[in-house]
Amino acid sequence: MSETLLRRLVKTPFGLFELIGGEEGLAWVSLPGLGASSGRDAHLVRWYKDAEVKDAPRSHGDAVQQLKAWVSGEFAPFKLRLAPKGTDFQLEVWRALARVRAGKTLTYGELAARVQRPGAARAVGSAMRKNPLPLFVPCHRVLAGNGLGGFSGGVEGALDLKQRMLEHEGALKKQG
Repeated sequence: MSETLLRRLVKTPFGLFELIGGEEGLAWVSLPGLGASSGRDAHLVRWYKDAEVKDAPRSHGDAVQQLKAWVSGEFAPFKLRLAPKGTDFQLEVWRALARVRAGKTLTYGELAARVQRPGAARAVGSAMRKNPLPLFVPCHRVLAGNGLGGFSGGVEGALDLKQRMLEHEGALKKQG
């Protein structure tokens, strides 16, 4: 029997978020404007081969509530059942990343050091591109040593969204 994943779209002032998860917890988040281009389909095929994704407009209530709190400026740490799937290294990076609080940033090199892999900033960046739970596992809070760095695998519009998210959290001054 194949696994069923529930999909819910959440409209916010940032745009439309897509939440996908199952019995284990939240498995995927698509950020506004990025959707399938953010790697969703490839991730689901790799880690949930036979899963059926069903629209469930009333699913993921805790995630929706905490997402809406974040959008409204309440930056308490997220307390959700998350079920990311990835390699052991990716999972290690994402666990360390989940401890970075709103309003704070760090560099790829600093995150590499936190997972006891100094000098592995590029490998950390690769793990970040595969993050299935952006915002809840806050990859937007990781910067390059010389600026914003990348975001969401370089998808068009992603870097502007990263900047907006960091400005919203008070980690960057608003431009313009």
